[in-house]
Amino acid sequence: MTLRDSRPTMTSRVEGVATLSELLYERAMAHPDRTAYTFIEADGSRQSLTYGQLDAKARALASRLLDVAAPGDRALLVYPQGLDFIVALAGCFYAGVTAVPTYPPHAKRPEPALSRLAAIIDDSCPSVILATAELREALEPRLAPGLPMLATDTLELSPGAAWHSLRLRQSSDLAMLQYTSGSTGTPRGVMLTHANLLANLRLIQQAFGTSSSSTGVFWLPFYHDMGLVGGVLETLYCGGHSLFFAAQAFVQSPIRWLETISCERATISGAPNFAYEECLRRITPEQCAGLDLSHWRLAFCGAEPVRPATLRQFAAKFAGCGFRQEALYPCYGLAEATLLVSGGPLKDSDKSPPLENPAAGTHPVVSCGPAIGGQQVIVVDPESRLEVSVGAIGEVWVAGHCVADGYYNQPEATQATFHATLADSGEGPFLRTGDLGFLRDGELYITGRLKDMIVVDGRNHFPQDIEQTVEGCHPSILPGGCGAFGVEIDGVERVVVTAEIDRHARRDHSRGEQAGTQQVLHAIRRSVAERHAVEVYQTVLVDPRTLPRTTSGKMRRHSCRDAFLSGQLDSVPTRSVRPK
Repeated sequence: MTLRDSRPTMTSRVEGVATLSELLYERAMAHPDRTAYTFIEADGSRQSLTYGQLDAKARALASRLLDVAAPGDRALLVYPQGLDFIVALAGCFYAGVTAVPTYPPHAKRPEPALSRLAAIIDDSCPSVILATAELREALEPRLAPGLPMLATDTLELSPGAAWHSLRLRQSSDLAMLQYTSGSTGTPRGVMLTHANLLANLRLIQQAFGTSSSSTGVFWLPFYHDMGLVGGVLETLYCGGHSLFFAAQAFVQSPIRWLETISCERATISGAPNFAYEECLRRITPEQCAGLDLSHWRLAFCGAEPVRPATLRQFAAKFAGCGFRQEALYPCYGLAEATLLVSGGPLKDSDKSPPLENPAAGTHPVVSCGPAIGGQQVIVVDPESRLEVSVGAIGEVWVAGHCVADGYYNQPEATQATFHATLADSGEGPFLRTGDLGFLRDGELYITGRLKDMIVVDGRNHFPQDIEQTVEGCHPSILPGGCGAFGVEIDGVERVVVTAEIDRHARRDHSRGEQAGTQQVLHAIRRSVAERHAVEVYQTVLVDPRTLPRTTSGKMRRHSCRDAFLSGQLDSVPTRSVRPK
């Protein structure tokens, strides 16, 4: 059995469309009654949209949107996970208004999201905010007084309007500002044109083998590039059907992801590495009973470093449910390149970076496959701007039609990131990804982030290598719950480790049993010293899911570092261990 959907199907790829609004119109005209999207609520109830219904609602919303905004303006989309977001996004496409997806404030902890929303409003200068009625009531007094806000779920929409705007759109027009997650700095608005998106959606179809017979299951948030482009828009491009549920539902119960795949006989789904770790850690053998994952043809894994051990253990654990290892598809991408850059099935063997390279990591890394669809990937010394030899580690540079136009309203950052050239040949422009990796046999291996590198006594250390060592040194440390970073102490770079520990260790402490947490602290120091020949300056243990993460689950090391330096890490009450 191959990774592709094996059932015969009609051609689902739409040729010749220049914009996403044209794509939606063609889908609606050809198959108005075909279900496009289904959202599963927390109580199990469902709401669905056919292609015809989505088209009618989107065009009607576009006509209302053009009452308060003009083509080329920006609209901030603030929605919980659900179909209202998809209608608003499609309405922006029809109106020629640039969509700016972002995430809503958490009911109990609204301040971080509100601060981010305020920063995005300052940067993107939207003409209108689109939201649900509930969110409008909560946001209107706190964000940009005087800025129009439309509650799209309560608008009276008259179908049939806004058709004229479709014909005015061009492939070079901006479709979205995709704000980056901010894992290494301030979020920036990546300018994605209709041409960028259609080019990348075409590559995803080629790589993943999607078609009108594809059934997807996704829980990644719509404001995240993998959930938005890989889930929502790829469904539209291939003409298939996808089911969605909220990310919080996965966090609360990872089995829900696999149960939905099983019940819907889904052919495609995926998530960052941490999600596969959660399934390994929290799904019991009893919960596996009755799962049928035999229809899951492609299980992609990206958005953060992919760990080969995680994928192999996942395949082994769920083999009895019909899951096949050949369905695993490690991939690499980033918002600045729309989404997908490279990918391929999991190989039989993992490769470690070359040990003679002083910048090399110590843990095996997985191939993220070759560059897809004519995109160019090279590996460059970031200082000399010269290509490194095959197999050597350097910064990953990308060129191709999927690379965005730059960051909105930030010309200096755009020049530095999107217009890199090689020092010897002048070849370019290339996108500087900020990711470190190497090429071997034409395939890309990601080893870390350039800005996250820790340099101690002249030796380079990848934080994710230290984090992987820490995670494996004691059973109380949660997978994916570590952050390692460097701090300058008296003019010397030092290593600090933050780690989330399970509730059992915390309960031990509350009963006065400090041995458990002290064992964790000593295990971390010992393991890092033995494996990496470096001392940990300080270790901070915290409760589960309290360290700052991006929307895709990646550890925000810079935020961890800032919280540590400002004394804002809410550590468990135990003595931190420092070297004498």
